[in-house]
Amino acid sequence: MKAGRFLIDDYLFEEGYNPLISHSRAALDHHGFSISEELWYGLTGGFGFIYRKEMRDGFPKVYLYGHDPALFSLIHDRLGSKLRHFAKTSFAEAWEEIRELISNSIPVLVSTDSFELQHHPWYKYVHKRNLLTLVGYDQEKGRVNIIDANPYFRGWLPIEALETAMTSPNIGGTCSWYTISPPEIAPDTMALLVEGIKKSVKNMLEGYSEDDGNVSVSYGLYGMEMEKLDLEVWSRAMPEESLYNLATGISYYIYAPTYGIGSSRLLFSRVLIEAAELLPCDDLRSCGSEFQEIHALWEGFFLKISKAAVNEVRRIYGECAQMLELIIERESKAVLRLQSICQRL
Repeated sequence: MKAGRFLIDDYLFEEGYNPLISHSRAALDHHGFSISEELWYGLTGGFGFIYRKEMRDGFPKVYLYGHDPALFSLIHDRLGSKLRHFAKTSFAEAWEEIRELISNSIPVLVSTDSFELQHHPWYKYVHKRNLLTLVGYDQEKGRVNIIDANPYFRGWLPIEALETAMTSPNIGGTCSWYTISPPEIAPDTMALLVEGIKKSVKNMLEGYSEDDGNVSVSYGLYGMEMEKLDLEVWSRAMPEESLYNLATGISYYIYAPTYGIGSSRLLFSRVLIEAAELLPCDDLRSCGSEFQEIHALWEGFFLKISKAAVNEVRRIYGECAQMLELIIERESKAVLRLQSICQRL
């Protein structure tokens, strides 16, 4: 029977580098299964580089990803934990089921539109799919207790606001939510970690492109090369205002906390350093330090392109193409070295 008010008041949530992992870790930790963020990210084998370009009205729209966008599913596929997905077109029906789960001390992860969340910096500004964990409700006061990891927020949200955010047509218009339960058999995390690092190396080395005429997607080190070539062309051919708008998008995707290039490099460096302690392997530690330096290069790239004024963006793009050439060289060497290390693990 559902109570009028219920709160999972012992629910622990630790902020991390990646919101998808933070939400998943907290849910499994609640059920008694704990693992570090570094191990989670390392064993997925989702680290890589994805360069997506869409042509709109003759101008490109660019997306950059530091790891596989399917990371949320990869996390649970690799661990053997159970990720159950639910969906309903009616919020009233969805809310009844969500309340039932929370009343049984089961945290619920819901998909929302950040544009409709008052606590979020993108409120009424940007439409983006954003994951929340629901850990309580108060029917009398018409509110739900939420946790957001991007950025971190924990507090009460009106149920009407949750309905608007979950049913937004900009994220599909259908209420979508998840529950997570731990694996029935404890996984061999060390074996999964080694396999995951090897898979990440493969992601970077086996680069290729897919192109349907309007959308092209390039992967791995090859994707970096494609981005560099485009930067060089755009710096010569595109109008300054279009270049400036493009720069805004590129800078966001470098440091987006969920899938950004810079944040993924920093987290992967921590994966290798932690793996060095667990395996043990000193070469992994020094390779992790290399990826920390690569993270700093991406940070420099981000600062350069994000601070460009409209009247100087053409020059900045030319400089960024040169910076990217250095980053590609460093990442190529680091990945090849990591491949050699993996052959000995």
